[in-house]
Amino acid sequence: MELHELPYDLRQIAAGLKKKWKNIFLIKTRDGEFIFRTLTRKEYLEIVDLYPLLGESSEDIVFEQCVLYPEVDDMEKLYAGTVTVVVDSIIDISGFSEPDVFMGLLESNRKIMELADSQMIVVLLKAFPHLTLESINNLDIQQLTYYLALAEQVLGVTITIDKEKSNNTESGSPINFAAENREMGRNPG
Repeated sequence: MELHELPYDLRQIAAGLKKKWKNIFLIKTRDGEFIFRTLTRKEYLEIVDLYPLLGESSEDIVFEQCVLYPEVDDMEKLYAGTVTVVVDSIIDISGFSEPDVFMGLLESNRKIMELADSQMIVVLLKAFPHLTLESINNLDIQQLTYYLALAEQVLGVTITIDKEKSNNTESGSPINFAAENREMGRNPG
């Protein structure tokens, strides 16, 4: 389901949840729409470890941890199978149980690393190991370009950007901002 197809109030709720959780997903069931996040690796491993002890009640744990909307006070009031359908989606999208899902996500993220924005982050992290991804994401354009210029001096490279064609950085990776901005517009993060 596309974002623009959601009712306005649900879009507002999703926008609020995106401030805390980068990746959220929606599933539509007979009980309505559920917005959820994926399991972290740690959470997934804990569920796998607890499954022999808890059995099917481990589904309830996944549901309670990952469903962000709506608040469900009593899962018993949901239609039969709703919790299972939602939890199966959470586990599938989390990607830890299926090698194909994991490899698909890895390939997708490898392509993202070729984008200009990702290449700039790599250059900054290489030049300034004390910076974190979060701190870089909080830079405004003036700070970002200052750090990039400084990184060029530290690493002895020059980043060139041509609107018409891709240019290379130190590693030979192309940076094409026009294409990157179009691509990022299609794939919101």
